[in-house]
Amino acid sequence: MAYNRLRRFFPFAEQWYASRCNSPSTTILKQLLNRLFGRTRRLSIFLIEGTVSGDRSTALFLGNMQKAHQLACALYSETTKISTLGTTLACHASQADPSQVDAIMIDARNHDIKKLQRLGYLILPNISFTLDLQQPTDQIRRAMSRRRRRDIRGISQQNYGYVISTHRVQDFDFFIWKMYLPYATKRFGKAAMLSPYDILKGYYKGNGGIVFVTKHKKPLAGILFQIRKDTIYALVYGVYDGDAGFVKNQAGTAALHFLIKWAKTKGLRWLDYGRTVPFFNDGIFTYKKEWGMTIKPHHEQPYCALKLNPNSKKAISLLQKNPFIIYDKGALRGCVIHDSRPRKEELKSIWARHYSPGLDSLTLLFYDYNTHTCRIKQFPNKDADFQNSSKSEEILKVLMGTRQATHPKRNPIG
Repeated sequence: MAYNRLRRFFPFAEQWYASRCNSPSTTILKQLLNRLFGRTRRLSIFLIEGTVSGDRSTALFLGNMQKAHQLACALYSETTKISTLGTTLACHASQADPSQVDAIMIDARNHDIKKLQRLGYLILPNISFTLDLQQPTDQIRRAMSRRRRRDIRGISQQNYGYVISTHRVQDFDFFIWKMYLPYATKRFGKAAMLSPYDILKGYYKGNGGIVFVTKHKKPLAGILFQIRKDTIYALVYGVYDGDAGFVKNQAGTAALHFLIKWAKTKGLRWLDYGRTVPFFNDGIFTYKKEWGMTIKPHHEQPYCALKLNPNSKKAISLLQKNPFIIYDKGALRGCVIHDSRPRKEELKSIWARHYSPGLDSLTLLFYDYNTHTCRIKQFPNKDADFQNSSKSEEILKVLMGTRQATHPKRNPIG
Protein backbone atom coordinates (compact mmCIF):
# COMPACT_ATOMS: atom_id res chain seq x y z
CA MET A 1 0.00 0.00 0.00
CA ALA A 2 2.72 2.48 1.04
CA TYR A 3 4.79 1.54 -2.02
CA ASN A 4 1.86 2.21 -4.37
CA ARG A 5 1.25 5.62 -2.77
CA LEU A 6 4.91 6.52 -3.21
CA ARG A 7 4.82 5.31 -6.82
CA ARG A 8 1.83 7.55 -7.62
CA PHE A 9 3.49 10.51 -5.90
CA PHE A 10 6.82 10.04 -7.68
CA PRO A 11 6.08 11.96 -10.96
CA PHE A 12 5.15 15.09 -9.00
CA ALA A 13 8.14 14.73 -6.67
CA GLU A 14 10.45 14.38 -9.67
CA GLN A 15 9.23 17.67 -11.17
CA TRP A 16 9.31 19.39 -7.76
CA TYR A 17 12.98 18.50 -7.25
CA ALA A 18 13.79 19.67 -10.78
CA SER A 19 12.26 23.10 -10.11
CA ARG A 20 14.09 23.70 -6.83
CA CYS A 21 17.26 21.65 -6.65
CA ASN A 22 20.04 21.32 -9.19
CA SER A 23 22.89 19.83 -7.20
CA PRO A 24 24.70 16.58 -8.17
CA SER A 25 23.24 14.86 -5.07
CA THR A 26 19.71 15.71 -6.23
CA THR A 27 20.44 14.25 -9.67
CA ILE A 28 21.64 11.03 -8.04
CA LEU A 29 18.51 10.93 -5.88
CA LYS A 30 16.27 11.35 -8.92
CA GLN A 31 18.09 8.52 -10.71
CA LEU A 32 17.65 6.28 -7.68
CA LEU A 33 13.93 7.07 -7.45
CA ASN A 34 13.58 6.37 -11.17
CA ARG A 35 15.10 2.93 -10.72
CA LEU A 36 12.89 2.18 -7.72
CA PHE A 37 9.60 3.31 -9.23
CA GLY A 38 10.20 3.60 -12.96
CA ARG A 39 9.65 -0.07 -13.76
CA THR A 40 6.26 -0.08 -12.06
CA ARG A 41 4.93 3.03 -13.81
CA ARG A 42 1.58 2.26 -15.38
CA LEU A 43 1.46 3.14 -19.06
CA SER A 44 -1.76 3.51 -20.99
CA ILE A 45 -1.92 1.68 -24.34
CA PHE A 46 -3.19 3.72 -27.29
CA LEU A 47 -3.95 2.69 -30.84
CA ILE A 48 -3.33 5.70 -33.11
CA GLU A 49 -4.91 5.59 -36.56
CA GLY A 50 -4.24 8.22 -39.19
CA THR A 51 -3.19 8.98 -42.73
CA VAL A 52 0.10 10.07 -44.23
CA SER A 53 -0.22 11.40 -47.78
CA GLY A 54 -3.47 9.45 -48.17
CA ASP A 55 -2.14 6.14 -46.83
CA ARG A 56 -3.79 4.81 -43.66
CA SER A 57 -1.33 3.80 -40.97
CA THR A 58 -1.59 2.52 -37.39
CA ALA A 59 0.75 2.85 -34.43
CA LEU A 60 0.69 1.53 -30.88
CA PHE A 61 1.84 4.01 -28.24
CA LEU A 62 2.46 3.17 -24.60
CA GLY A 63 2.51 6.28 -22.40
CA ASN A 64 0.10 9.07 -21.51
CA MET A 65 -2.79 10.65 -23.41
CA GLN A 66 -1.07 14.00 -24.02
CA LYS A 67 1.95 12.44 -25.70
CA ALA A 68 -0.29 10.14 -27.74
CA HIS A 69 -1.97 13.21 -29.21
CA GLN A 70 1.40 14.93 -29.61
CA LEU A 71 2.76 11.99 -31.59
CA ALA A 72 -0.37 11.82 -33.71
CA CYS A 73 -0.01 15.52 -34.58
CA ALA A 74 3.70 15.11 -35.34
CA LEU A 75 3.46 11.98 -37.49
CA TYR A 76 0.12 12.10 -39.29
CA SER A 77 -1.23 14.59 -41.78
CA GLU A 78 -4.68 13.61 -40.46
CA THR A 79 -5.50 11.66 -37.32
CA THR A 80 -8.50 9.38 -37.72
CA LYS A 81 -8.84 7.97 -34.22
CA ILE A 82 -6.99 7.47 -30.93
CA SER A 83 -8.33 4.52 -28.92
CA THR A 84 -7.39 3.47 -25.39
CA LEU A 85 -6.81 -0.29 -25.19
CA GLY A 86 -5.84 -0.68 -21.55
CA THR A 87 -2.74 -0.30 -19.39
CA THR A 88 0.49 -2.16 -18.72
CA LEU A 89 3.54 -1.80 -16.47
CA ALA A 90 6.59 -0.01 -17.87
CA CYS A 91 8.68 -3.13 -17.27
CA HIS A 92 6.43 -5.05 -19.73
CA ALA A 93 6.14 -2.37 -22.41
CA SER A 94 9.16 -3.52 -24.43
CA GLN A 95 7.51 -6.91 -25.02
CA ALA A 96 4.73 -5.47 -27.22
CA ASP A 97 4.24 -7.26 -30.53
CA PRO A 98 4.49 -4.98 -33.61
CA SER A 99 3.02 -7.51 -36.07
CA GLN A 100 -0.54 -6.09 -35.91
CA VAL A 101 0.43 -2.42 -36.37
CA ASP A 102 2.92 -0.45 -38.44
CA ALA A 103 4.97 0.88 -35.51
CA ILE A 104 5.28 0.72 -31.73
CA MET A 105 6.38 3.70 -29.63
CA ILE A 106 7.08 3.65 -25.90
CA ASP A 107 7.40 6.53 -23.43
CA ALA A 108 10.73 5.35 -22.02
CA ARG A 109 13.22 6.49 -19.36
CA ASN A 110 17.01 6.72 -19.38
CA HIS A 111 17.47 3.47 -17.46
CA ASP A 112 15.41 1.64 -20.14
CA ILE A 113 17.62 2.65 -23.08
CA LYS A 114 20.11 -0.24 -23.15
CA LYS A 115 17.41 -2.87 -22.72
CA LEU A 116 15.26 -1.37 -25.48
CA GLN A 117 18.20 -1.16 -27.87
CA ARG A 118 18.98 -4.84 -27.27
CA LEU A 119 15.37 -5.61 -28.19
CA GLY A 120 15.63 -3.80 -31.51
CA TYR A 121 14.20 -0.38 -30.61
CA LEU A 122 15.57 2.92 -31.85
CA ILE A 123 15.85 5.66 -29.22
CA LEU A 124 14.37 8.99 -30.26
CA PRO A 125 15.65 11.70 -27.89
CA ASN A 126 14.04 14.83 -26.58
CA ILE A 127 15.96 17.63 -28.28
CA SER A 128 17.16 20.76 -26.53
CA PHE A 129 18.13 23.84 -28.53
CA THR A 130 20.90 25.96 -27.01
CA LEU A 131 22.43 29.29 -27.98
CA ASP A 132 25.93 30.53 -27.14
CA LEU A 133 25.24 33.97 -25.64
CA GLN A 134 28.89 35.01 -25.61
CA GLN A 135 28.92 35.29 -29.37
CA PRO A 136 28.73 38.84 -30.74
CA THR A 137 25.16 39.89 -31.53
CA ASP A 138 25.99 40.24 -35.24
CA GLN A 139 27.30 36.67 -35.31
CA ILE A 140 24.13 35.38 -33.62
CA ARG A 141 22.00 37.11 -36.24
CA ARG A 142 24.06 35.81 -39.16
CA ALA A 143 23.39 32.25 -37.99
CA MET A 144 19.61 32.82 -38.10
CA SER A 145 17.44 32.07 -41.08
CA ARG A 146 16.44 34.91 -43.36
CA ARG A 147 12.88 34.67 -42.00
CA ARG A 148 13.99 35.18 -38.37
CA ARG A 149 16.21 38.13 -39.28
CA ARG A 150 13.27 39.70 -41.08
CA ASP A 151 11.00 39.12 -38.07
CA ILE A 152 13.50 40.75 -35.70
CA ARG A 153 13.70 43.80 -37.95
CA GLY A 154 9.90 43.96 -37.80
CA ILE A 155 9.88 44.07 -33.99
CA SER A 156 10.98 47.71 -33.98
CA GLN A 157 8.07 48.60 -36.25
CA GLN A 158 5.65 47.13 -33.67
CA ASN A 159 6.99 49.47 -30.95
CA TYR A 160 7.44 46.57 -28.55
CA GLY A 161 9.26 46.94 -25.26
CA TYR A 162 9.93 44.54 -22.42
CA VAL A 163 10.09 44.26 -18.64
CA ILE A 164 11.60 41.58 -16.43
CA SER A 165 9.72 40.30 -13.38
CA THR A 166 11.56 38.25 -10.75
CA HIS A 167 9.86 38.58 -7.35
CA ARG A 168 6.22 39.59 -7.83
CA VAL A 169 3.85 36.68 -7.26
CA GLN A 170 1.04 38.68 -8.85
CA ASP A 171 3.10 38.89 -12.05
CA PHE A 172 3.60 35.13 -11.97
CA ASP A 173 -0.13 34.52 -11.47
CA PHE A 174 -0.97 36.89 -14.31
CA PHE A 175 1.42 35.04 -16.62
CA ILE A 176 0.08 31.59 -15.70
CA TRP A 177 -3.65 32.34 -15.79
CA LYS A 178 -3.78 34.97 -18.51
CA MET A 179 -0.96 33.87 -20.84
CA TYR A 180 0.50 30.38 -20.42
CA LEU A 181 -2.66 28.31 -19.86
CA PRO A 182 -4.83 30.08 -22.49
CA TYR A 183 -2.09 29.84 -25.11
CA ALA A 184 -1.06 26.22 -24.41
CA THR A 185 -4.63 24.90 -24.40
CA LYS A 186 -5.63 26.76 -27.57
CA ARG A 187 -2.39 25.99 -29.42
CA PHE A 188 -1.98 22.30 -28.53
CA GLY A 189 -5.44 21.12 -27.46
CA LYS A 190 -5.37 17.53 -26.16
CA ALA A 191 -1.61 17.39 -26.83
CA ALA A 192 -0.92 20.18 -24.31
CA MET A 193 1.47 18.96 -21.61
CA LEU A 194 0.67 21.47 -18.91
CA SER A 195 3.12 21.86 -16.01
CA PRO A 196 1.54 22.10 -12.54
CA TYR A 197 1.17 25.56 -10.98
CA ASP A 198 3.34 24.72 -7.94
CA ILE A 199 6.13 23.36 -10.14
CA LEU A 200 6.25 26.49 -12.29
CA LYS A 201 6.07 28.69 -9.20
CA GLY A 202 9.09 26.83 -7.85
CA TYR A 203 11.00 27.70 -11.02
CA TYR A 204 9.97 31.36 -10.72
CA LYS A 205 10.95 31.69 -7.06
CA GLY A 206 14.15 29.67 -7.47
CA ASN A 207 16.27 32.27 -9.30
CA GLY A 208 13.68 32.57 -12.05
CA GLY A 209 11.73 35.30 -13.75
CA ILE A 210 9.45 36.29 -16.61
CA VAL A 211 10.22 38.46 -19.60
CA PHE A 212 7.06 40.31 -20.60
CA VAL A 213 6.69 41.84 -24.06
CA THR A 214 4.79 45.11 -23.77
CA LYS A 215 3.12 47.60 -26.08
CA HIS A 216 1.85 50.88 -24.64
CA LYS A 217 2.66 49.33 -21.23
CA LYS A 218 0.25 46.46 -21.86
CA PRO A 219 1.77 42.93 -21.50
CA LEU A 220 1.14 40.87 -24.64
CA ALA A 221 3.38 37.81 -24.32
CA GLY A 222 5.96 36.32 -21.99
CA ILE A 223 8.48 33.58 -21.29
CA LEU A 224 9.03 32.05 -17.85
CA PHE A 225 12.75 31.36 -17.29
CA GLN A 226 15.13 30.12 -14.63
CA ILE A 227 18.86 30.79 -14.26
CA ARG A 228 21.09 27.89 -13.22
CA LYS A 229 24.80 28.64 -13.00
CA ASP A 230 25.77 30.17 -16.38
CA THR A 231 22.63 29.04 -18.27
CA ILE A 232 19.22 30.66 -18.62
CA TYR A 233 16.45 28.12 -19.28
CA ALA A 234 13.37 29.25 -21.22
CA LEU A 235 10.68 27.07 -19.67
CA VAL A 236 7.19 27.97 -20.92
CA TYR A 237 5.73 30.59 -23.23
CA GLY A 238 2.41 32.39 -23.17
CA VAL A 239 0.35 34.97 -25.06
CA TYR A 240 -2.35 37.16 -23.53
CA ASP A 241 -5.67 35.28 -23.76
CA GLY A 242 -3.98 32.86 -26.18
CA ASP A 243 -4.62 35.43 -28.93
CA ALA A 244 -3.17 34.16 -32.22
CA GLY A 245 -3.07 37.74 -33.49
CA PHE A 246 -0.25 38.57 -31.08
CA VAL A 247 1.70 35.55 -32.34
CA LYS A 248 1.16 36.67 -35.93
CA ASN A 249 2.47 40.12 -35.02
CA GLN A 250 5.74 38.61 -33.74
CA ALA A 251 5.08 39.03 -30.01
CA GLY A 252 6.55 35.56 -29.44
CA THR A 253 9.62 36.35 -31.51
CA ALA A 254 9.99 39.58 -29.53
CA ALA A 255 9.87 37.65 -26.23
CA LEU A 256 12.77 35.42 -27.24
CA HIS A 257 14.68 38.32 -28.80
CA PHE A 258 14.38 40.38 -25.61
CA LEU A 259 15.28 37.38 -23.42
CA ILE A 260 18.49 36.88 -25.41
CA LYS A 261 19.26 40.61 -25.21
CA TRP A 262 18.69 40.71 -21.43
CA ALA A 263 20.63 37.48 -20.74
CA LYS A 264 23.65 38.85 -22.61
CA THR A 265 23.66 41.94 -20.37
CA LYS A 266 23.78 39.61 -17.35
CA GLY A 267 26.89 37.87 -18.68
CA LEU A 268 25.23 34.46 -18.99
CA ARG A 269 26.93 31.84 -21.16
CA TRP A 270 24.07 29.79 -22.59
CA LEU A 271 20.37 29.97 -23.40
CA ASP A 272 18.53 26.63 -23.29
CA TYR A 273 15.30 26.98 -25.26
CA GLY A 274 13.64 23.84 -23.95
CA ARG A 275 12.61 20.39 -25.15
CA THR A 276 11.41 19.66 -28.67
CA VAL A 277 10.21 16.52 -30.44
CA PRO A 278 12.91 14.83 -32.60
CA PHE A 279 11.15 15.26 -35.97
CA PHE A 280 12.69 17.60 -38.53
CA ASN A 281 9.32 18.58 -40.02
CA ASP A 282 7.74 19.57 -36.70
CA GLY A 283 6.83 23.28 -36.69
CA ILE A 284 8.38 24.05 -33.28
CA PHE A 285 11.56 22.17 -34.22
CA THR A 286 11.82 24.26 -37.40
CA TYR A 287 11.15 27.51 -35.53
CA LYS A 288 13.95 26.89 -33.02
CA LYS A 289 16.34 25.72 -35.72
CA GLU A 290 15.82 28.98 -37.60
CA TRP A 291 17.36 30.86 -34.66
CA GLY A 292 20.69 29.19 -35.43
CA MET A 293 20.78 27.26 -32.18
CA THR A 294 22.75 24.09 -31.47
CA ILE A 295 20.89 20.86 -30.72
CA LYS A 296 21.74 18.38 -27.97
CA PRO A 297 19.92 15.48 -26.31
CA HIS A 298 17.84 16.56 -23.34
CA HIS A 299 19.44 15.18 -20.20
CA GLU A 300 16.37 13.97 -18.32
CA GLN A 301 14.79 11.33 -20.54
CA PRO A 302 14.32 10.24 -24.18
CA TYR A 303 11.24 11.22 -26.15
CA CYS A 304 10.27 7.65 -27.02
CA ALA A 305 11.54 4.29 -28.18
CA LEU A 306 10.52 3.19 -31.68
CA LYS A 307 10.15 -0.19 -33.37
CA LEU A 308 8.74 -0.75 -36.86
CA ASN A 309 6.82 -3.72 -38.19
CA PRO A 310 9.48 -5.08 -40.58
CA ASN A 311 6.82 -6.48 -42.92
CA SER A 312 4.94 -3.20 -43.30
CA LYS A 313 5.62 -0.84 -46.20
CA LYS A 314 3.39 1.72 -44.47
CA ALA A 315 5.83 1.81 -41.56
CA ILE A 316 8.60 2.96 -43.88
CA SER A 317 6.23 5.47 -45.49
CA LEU A 318 5.36 6.85 -42.05
CA LEU A 319 9.01 7.68 -41.38
CA GLN A 320 9.70 8.83 -44.94
CA LYS A 321 7.24 11.67 -44.39
CA ASN A 322 8.70 12.34 -40.93
CA PRO A 323 12.53 12.38 -40.97
CA PHE A 324 13.74 11.96 -37.41
CA ILE A 325 16.73 11.96 -35.04
CA ILE A 326 17.99 8.99 -33.07
CA TYR A 327 20.29 8.91 -30.05
CA ASP A 328 23.06 6.34 -29.90
CA LYS A 329 26.01 6.27 -27.49
CA GLY A 330 26.06 10.01 -27.03
CA ALA A 331 25.65 10.83 -30.73
CA LEU A 332 22.70 12.46 -32.49
CA ARG A 333 22.07 11.01 -35.96
CA GLY A 334 19.53 12.34 -38.39
CA CYS A 335 17.65 9.75 -40.46
CA VAL A 336 16.06 10.60 -43.81
CA ILE A 337 14.31 8.01 -45.99
CA HIS A 338 14.45 8.64 -49.76
CA ASP A 339 12.81 6.70 -52.59
CA SER A 340 15.89 7.04 -54.82
CA ARG A 341 19.55 7.82 -54.46
CA PRO A 342 19.93 11.59 -54.92
CA ARG A 343 22.58 13.02 -57.19
CA LYS A 344 25.64 14.46 -55.55
CA GLU A 345 24.48 18.02 -56.19
CA GLU A 346 21.23 17.26 -54.31
CA LEU A 347 23.09 16.34 -51.14
CA LYS A 348 23.79 19.93 -50.14
CA SER A 349 20.09 20.72 -50.37
CA ILE A 350 19.20 17.70 -48.21
CA TRP A 351 21.92 18.63 -45.74
CA ALA A 352 20.84 22.28 -45.52
CA ARG A 353 17.22 21.27 -45.00
CA HIS A 354 17.94 18.91 -42.12
CA TYR A 355 21.27 19.85 -40.55
CA SER A 356 21.57 21.74 -37.27
CA PRO A 357 24.79 22.36 -35.31
CA GLY A 358 25.15 19.49 -32.83
CA LEU A 359 23.96 16.82 -35.26
CA ASP A 360 26.76 14.26 -35.61
CA SER A 361 25.75 12.82 -38.97
CA LEU A 362 22.92 12.42 -41.43
CA THR A 363 21.93 8.95 -42.59
CA LEU A 364 20.06 8.45 -45.87
CA LEU A 365 18.06 5.31 -46.55
CA PHE A 366 17.10 4.50 -50.16
CA TYR A 367 13.94 2.43 -50.04
CA ASP A 368 12.57 0.37 -52.92
CA TYR A 369 8.80 -0.06 -52.42
CA ASN A 370 8.60 -2.78 -55.08
CA THR A 371 11.05 -5.12 -53.41
CA HIS A 372 10.67 -3.83 -49.82
CA THR A 373 14.43 -3.47 -49.54
CA CYS A 374 16.61 -0.68 -48.29
CA ARG A 375 20.14 0.54 -48.90
CA ILE A 376 21.77 3.00 -46.56
CA LYS A 377 24.57 5.54 -46.64
CA GLN A 378 25.80 8.24 -44.32
CA PHE A 379 27.44 11.58 -44.92
CA PRO A 380 29.02 13.63 -42.11
CA ASN A 381 28.93 17.09 -43.74
CA LYS A 382 27.49 18.96 -46.71
CA ASP A 383 30.64 18.64 -48.85
CA ALA A 384 31.20 14.91 -48.34
CA ASP A 385 30.09 12.12 -50.65
CA PHE A 386 28.26 9.09 -49.29
CA GLN A 387 30.16 6.92 -46.88
CA ASN A 388 29.60 3.39 -45.72
CA SER A 389 29.27 3.15 -41.97
CA SER A 390 28.88 0.24 -39.60
CA LYS A 391 26.55 2.42 -37.53
CA SER A 392 24.40 3.11 -40.60
CA GLU A 393 24.21 -0.63 -41.27
CA GLU A 394 23.08 -1.16 -37.69
CA ILE A 395 20.29 1.42 -38.11
CA LEU A 396 19.19 -0.37 -41.28
CA LYS A 397 19.01 -3.71 -39.48
CA VAL A 398 16.83 -2.20 -36.76
CA LEU A 399 14.49 -0.45 -39.21
CA MET A 400 14.06 -3.54 -41.36
CA GLY A 401 13.77 -5.88 -38.39
CA THR A 402 16.74 -8.04 -39.40
CA ARG A 403 18.69 -7.60 -36.18
CA GLN A 404 17.91 -10.35 -33.73
CA ALA A 405 16.57 -9.33 -30.34
CA THR A 406 18.39 -10.84 -27.38
CA HIS A 407 15.17 -11.76 -25.56
CA PRO A 408 11.90 -13.28 -26.77
CA LYS A 409 8.99 -10.84 -27.25
CA ARG A 410 5.70 -11.21 -25.45
CA ASN A 411 2.57 -9.22 -25.98
CA PRO A 412 1.48 -7.31 -22.81
CA ILE A 413 -1.97 -6.62 -24.24
CA GLY A 414 -3.03 -10.25 -24.27
